[in-house]
Amino acid sequence: MSVHFITTAAMVFMGALQCFAGPRIHWLETQYDFGAFNEDLGKVTATFRYVNTGDEPLVITGARANCGCTTPRYQVEPVAPGDTAQITVAYDASGRPGRFSKKVFVDTNTNPHRSTLTVKGVVIGAEASVAGRYPVEMGSLRLSRPSALLGNAAKGHAKSVFLNGYNRSTDTLALSVAGAPEWLDVTVTPQQTPPGEQVSLGFLVRPDRTPLYGVVTDTVTVMPDKRHPEQTYRLPVIVTMTEDFSGLSDAQLRKAPAATLSTDRINLGDIPADKPTTTSFTISNTGKSALELRRIYSTDAGIGVSVKKKSIKPGKSAEVSVTVKPTPGSELINARITVITNDPITPVQIIRLTATPVI
Repeated sequence: MSVHFITTAAMVFMGALQCFAGPRIHWLETQYDFGAFNEDLGKVTATFRYVNTGDEPLVITGARANCGCTTPRYQVEPVAPGDTAQITVAYDASGRPGRFSKKVFVDTNTNPHRSTLTVKGVVIGAEASVAGRYPVEMGSLRLSRPSALLGNAAKGHAKSVFLNGYNRSTDTLALSVAGAPEWLDVTVTPQQTPPGEQVSLGFLVRPDRTPLYGVVTDTVTVMPDKRHPEQTYRLPVIVTMTEDFSGLSDAQLRKAPAATLSTDRINLGDIPADKPTTTSFTISNTGKSALELRRIYSTDAGIGVSVKKKSIKPGKSAEVSVTVKPTPGSELINARITVITNDPITPVQIIRLTATPVI
């Protein structure tokens, strides 16, 4: 055997010894999942164990997290070869509802010198934290609003509106919505909502599916979890159906109908509290084409309106009958009558009706 071969083998052996010499860190775990827990717990703590598998003392020279809400603690004393030690990582959930994933970077006198630890979980918001953003309680489901306010929806155009919810339980919710009116489609995203996470209710308004104009109210049935069909809640949905005049040309506008009301205020003064009172007003078409009465109504209790005509020719008029039936105990009536037509300039007009029921 040549001297050169022996020398080369010795150098390789010494290099291998140098690779394995010194402290070495072996983590028994590098991730910790807290799962879903309540914000009221405040700080939660995870423990990560490590072993010095090298042949020299191991020292942690520093540890820091990528967020101030996460705090690592460790021993500064050297860990002898073959010994086990641990580092604790505390996460402060106070005021932090929702899913989280935080990293802790640990520096040691090893090669490589840096290790990365991860803590994660889902914080289920405490009552005080959730109530501000999701005040409406439907069992384990919380909603941001007590009703779905869908705004204005023009005929010929679909409109989307979203309502956010929150799962405050420790179980996954399978939310469903049923009983929507024909003019409304409702979707739920995601269909499975994990604990402490948000869910979105999507409302797609299809105005052409209803002949109604103006304010339209209805309800849908919300079932927070399909596994418990006995738990249902009613959610009001409110939309204002309007007509789209944006496509009319100047020539069409000049030939359009025009709705002129005989008054914008009806004051009946004192009326009998125990029997209906009838009055009327007139709608005249002062335009150049047929005036279509889309809807005439009042959302105030005890106010009824009716009209025999649905279309008024140019230069003609129609009488609208108004019946006022005071509700028991009412002292003053201050109602609104809404008149909706195909007049592109003033499609919606309001008449104020006042009266004082007397016995």
